[in-house]
Amino acid sequence: GETESTFLLFLNLLFNSVGLILDQTEQPLYQHYFVKRLVTLAMDRGNREKEAAACLLSTLYPYHLDQSQIQRGFERLLESVDDLALDVPAASADLAMFIARAVVDDILPPKFIDVTLEGLLPGLRQSDKAADCIDLAHGHLRDRHCTERVLRAWGDPEKSPIDAAKAAIQDLLREFLVNGSVEEARSCLRTLNARYFHHELVKRALVLCIEAAPGNSTAPRLLGLLKVLANSGEVNEGQMRVGFERMTDVVVDLKLDVPNAEHRLEGLKLMAKEVGIYPV
Repeated sequence: GETESTFLLFLNLLFNSVGLILDQTEQPLYQHYFVKRLVTLAMDRGNREKEAAACLLSTLYPYHLDQSQIQRGFERLLESVDDLALDVPAASADLAMFIARAVVDDILPPKFIDVTLEGLLPGLRQSDKAADCIDLAHGHLRDRHCTERVLRAWGDPEKSPIDAAKAAIQDLLREFLVNGSVEEARSCLRTLNARYFHHELVKRALVLCIEAAPGNSTAPRLLGLLKVLANSGEVNEGQMRVGFERMTDVVVDLKLDVPNAEHRLEGLKLMAKEVGIYPV
């Protein structure tokens, strides 16, 4: 509705401002400090501010914040959760939800909690709050309906601009597979008005190709759509590259339902090279 469109416009303006500042930072390896500071400030605020902070992180990834810096930011937060709890008693619970939300939003890989955070614990001083935080994050992501519960933690997920954009992109692609209208797909993409998020279109198109039944026309049709959008400049080369790069982590999860997902992805890359859209 109108409120959602206004919020998307506001987030777009905020993203452009913060993105410009991050791009001009002379020490990009300190981007993790921005992540830590943003989450720390949001912890001491209300649910709307927490939701806005989560959306901003998702919006800035991966063009202005790379995944290694986001991971490092959350590592630093875990290391300082005892100190944070002095000012924010619910710090461990808030941080656990931020971590779970980052995993749901695909800006942290699912293995981050098991491998990275668990690996940090022995090196920390005896910190009950750090351990509690990891246990809570595990719990948030273990339930059957965990995604919906995490997205609703700070309010109605339908009001989140990131999730609204993801849903719109999924609908765009599914509608295209039904009606085959390139013009309708282009119109939907323009209406979305989120050029910074076009890597999600590329990623979701590739996921649909991998999940499709062998031998059907999904892959050539969706790669054809991406070629049209690339040739017109509606999806630029940088967003195309990021979309393909994100599949490295995504394909690991897809293997649970599609055992030969990695093989299919390599086939898609070959097809993409043939039509001139695979970034080299």
